[in-house]
Amino acid sequence: HVPYGTAAWQIYMSGSPDQAYVKDGKLILSIEKKEGQVVSGGIKTQDKKWFNNCRIEVCARFVEDAGSIGQAIWLMPEPMYQIYPGWPHGGEIDIMEHSYLNDYVQQTLHSYYIDIHQETPSGKAAYAGYNKGTFNVYSADLTDEEIVFYTNGKETMRYANQHFPNESELMQWPFRGQYYLILSIGAAGSSEVQDADIPSFMEVDWVRVTRLGN
Repeated sequence: HVPYGTAAWQIYMSGSPDQAYVKDGKLILSIEKKEGQVVSGGIKTQDKKWFNNCRIEVCARFVEDAGSIGQAIWLMPEPMYQIYPGWPHGGEIDIMEHSYLNDYVQQTLHSYYIDIHQETPSGKAAYAGYNKGTFNVYSADLTDEEIVFYTNGKETMRYANQHFPNESELMQWPFRGQYYLILSIGAAGSSEVQDADIPSFMEVDWVRVTRLGN
């Protein structure tokens, strides 16, 4: 379970199974108010399971009509295997982000090269439609040569390893490291959670990981 933290996405995390639990064979991540405090749920595989050279697929649905609530399926580098220290230097892979009553989901990559060298502080993003009110499959292929995002099996973005001779300076490809999975619900971006938007939830039917290559 994801504990409380000072990062914007983590300030409401309870670290409790009360907001991250299995019901009828599905993982439920909720955000609600208890004893006057907003609390939300998240799980992560940090220090337990990490991934590279694989396809990660997550089948999930969420409540759309909660503008201050954000849902995310994403990957962060395992610290002991992180290629470049710090953020965004170590890379971030957002398989699905949704917020602000958008009619689309966002799939985003962050790295030093993308966010700083290319002066795109919001990362390299793709936007995809999805089937509202039901389950959708969000996925990413992670290999040493490229990262490919999909929504419901349709490719949305492909980002290649440029193999720069000065890679250690540009830090374009931190993605050859080991990454752990996070599933979370909380505030949308830096917004405050509005009482009218809670309780809310994200429901995860399944997660599938398939090895790619050797």
